[in-house]
Amino acid sequence: MEIPNNRKFPAMFTIYISEEDNTILRFDLKGNQKEIDFSQYDWHTEDISAIYIFRRYLGKSYLSYAKVQYTIKKLDLVKKTVVRTEDYFKELLINKIVNANVEAVRKSLGQISKANSLALQAKPYNQTFWEKFNLIKENPIDIEIISLFEERGKLENQFKARTKKKDQ
Repeated sequence: MEIPNNRKFPAMFTIYISEEDNTILRFDLKGNQKEIDFSQYDWHTEDISAIYIFRRYLGKSYLSYAKVQYTIKKLDLVKKTVVRTEDYFKELLINKIVNANVEAVRKSLGQISKANSLALQAKPYNQTFWEKFNLIKENPIDIEIISLFEERGKLENQFKARTKKKDQ
């Protein structure tokens, strides 16, 4: 079905509904507008794609997966040019649903998140971050770059030394 909107953006929804209990199993949104209208808004949405998949658990429907991609462009309305283009991608996979003792689980997850948060760290060097940081090492160029940096020693030791110099 096509959905009208105030920006006249051409978008199509595809909705998958279960025949058993009339619940939504999945819905997709796709839209694309290459032609830019410089007369109204200073942002132009070029394309959007969204997928939401629901799954049943204990007789109820829950969001299981979501993926949203879109491209927007900042416009100069006076010069009628595109200033910059921004691409966004968000993906969410829910693999565990908590429906018992929810408050206790929420509090424990909050504590774990605060302990591992880079933003809440008082120290400039974060050991937890570097232990869990995932460098892609399959790429030959990355391997070569990493080996050049590691000629001076381990990367995390170089980072520690550099942050100590800044603090002094």
